Parts: sequence; structure tokens; C-alpha cells
Amino acid sequence: GDGAGAVVLQPAAKEGQGILSTHLHSDGESAEILAMYNPGTHANHWTENKLADFDEAAIGEMFMSKNMIDHAQNFPYMDGPSVFKKAVVKFPEVIMEALKTNGLTPADLNMLIPHQANLRIAQFVQQKLI
Repeated sequence: GDGAGAVVLQPAAKEGQGILSTHLHSDGESAEILAMYNPGTHANHWTENKLADFDEAAIGEMFMSKNMIDHAQNFPYMDGPSVFKKAVVKFPEVIMEALKTNGLTPADLNMLIPHQANLRIAQFVQQKLI
């Protein structure tokens, strides 16, 4: 699962305060390294390894079957090392994109609060920005 957070926003009166820009990216190239294959996807078509027990019919038992439950195939899948490698490249890239868009550098940051529960990733990104 994921954590939850909240923030209270209000209009900023001074130039250079408030939300300066937003940067949202999506890259499905490596979607299978962190995915919920079952229920709901036809996982055997996206990876070399068979990840679910269902027939090859158009729909089949792809949503949930007793066999999937019996073989614990209804849990999220994560290839940790691959997720780490992707995160430590993409995370600093988008931070630098946001800084550049706003005419800033990492030296201008007083604090960065990432939505990242993995301490190793956060520490790696911190070192890349120094």
C-alpha cells in the first residue's frame, strides 16, 4: 500500500510563493516491475513468466479465481532492484526539471519533502542534488 498525506493551500500574496509549477510524467515502459497483476490484468501477456492461473480466453478467469488465491497470485508484485534503479534516475530528473523551469538550482532549496517511503531512494536522490 501507499501512505497518505494532506496539505492546506492558500493563495500567496508575494511573487515566487505558492505553487510555482507542476511536473507530472508517465512512462509505462517498465510497468511490470511494480504492478498488481491480479485481479484484473491478463498478466501472462506482459511478462515472460506466467504470473496467473487462468485460461487464454478473451476474459477467462482473469479477475479472480480460487486457484489464484490458493497460489497467492493476488498480491502486488515488485522487482525492488529495478524499481530502485528507475527511481534514482527519474526522481532527480523531475526535480531538476522543476527547478530549471522556475530559474532555481538545488542550492536554492531549504527543504525537499518527497513522496517517497524508501529511505535509500530518498538518500540517493539527496546525494545527487548536492
